[in-house]
Amino acid sequence: MGIEVRELVKEDYSFWDEMVDQSEQGSLYHQSEWIQLVGEHAGVKPVILGVFEGDSLLGGCSLYALTMYGVLERVTSTAPMTPYGGLCTFPTRSQQRGETMRHLHRICTPLCDILRAGIQ
Repeated sequence: MGIEVRELVKEDYSFWDEMVDQSEQGSLYHQSEWIQLVGEHAGVKPVILGVFEGDSLLGGCSLYALTMYGVLERVTSTAPMTPYGGLCTFPTRSQQRGETMRHLHRICTPLCDILRAGIQ
């Protein structure tokens, strides 16, 4: 099974919110309802990128995209009233540091690749 990164749609939000609740990185600012509400009121496009292995959500990243002057897109993990966002992962079952780092690497590497290429 390969790793796939895709933008989550509303039907995926319950999986995202479940992960946020279990994640060490998870916060109110990662919840899909908060992300959508801030995007709507701040005039930015909310984006939740999920990293999947098959049908399993491993982790992801909450972002806000702002198009300036119709051409330049800036992407950030923070927005008004949102001091923290960004990376969120399901916890690994392993207590070994190396295994935890490999788990994070499997999630972060494809996310970085997508962000370098640009969010569509």
